[in-house]
Amino acid sequence: MVQSGSCSTANSSYVTVTVDATAPNAPVVTSANGTTVTGTAEANSTVKVYNGATLIGTATAAANGTYTVSVSPTQTTGTSLTVNATDAANNVSANTSVTVDITLNLKVFVEGLYLANGLMKAVLFNRGIETDPTTCDYITVELRESLHLSNPAVSSITTILHTDGTAQITVPSTINGGNYFIVIKHRNTIQTWSKNPVTFTSVTTFDYTQ
Repeated sequence: MVQSGSCSTANSSYVTVTVDATAPNAPVVTSANGTTVTGTAEANSTVKVYNGATLIGTATAAANGTYTVSVSPTQTTGTSLTVNATDAANNVSANTSVTVDITLNLKVFVEGLYLANGLMKAVLFNRGIETDPTTCDYITVELRESLHLSNPAVSSITTILHTDGTAQITVPSTINGGNYFIVIKHRNTIQTWSKNPVTFTSVTTFDYTQ
């Protein structure tokens, strides 16, 4: 109803309002290491990460639903976190539980792709497969038990190798403190093993160029 000064009241045209009382689906978590949690949630929702009752990070999901939440302080391997999403109407999703896994940072060069000065060809970018100009090629990283080499790999993950020789993967927290050979497989090279088993901690780094 509207009114101006001493004029009598009059009804405006009607406006339909839709009440949103539906909570978003619980977020999907694809990885969680000590510094970031990534996954998918309702588009444009606010994703929050908690350690117990303490909020340690928040981010907005993109239009395609993907999100990356930076957490602080750094979380140790094996820590249990909860993640939820809040939509524009302040409806809160159910919690998703996730355990902080191990980050493995690698440095490795593929001989056939090497150019010079610590750089390789951007094969995936040049072929239009990836949009990041630093993407060189895909590699598969396997972890093998040091005392049971014939057993299946305890972890096998395909990831992007960048033109500067760096790659990063997240591996299960269950291997924390264990000793494993790191095996690199590439579509056009012989598989390469670390010379010795590597002891895994929350953030593990291995450089094949050393």
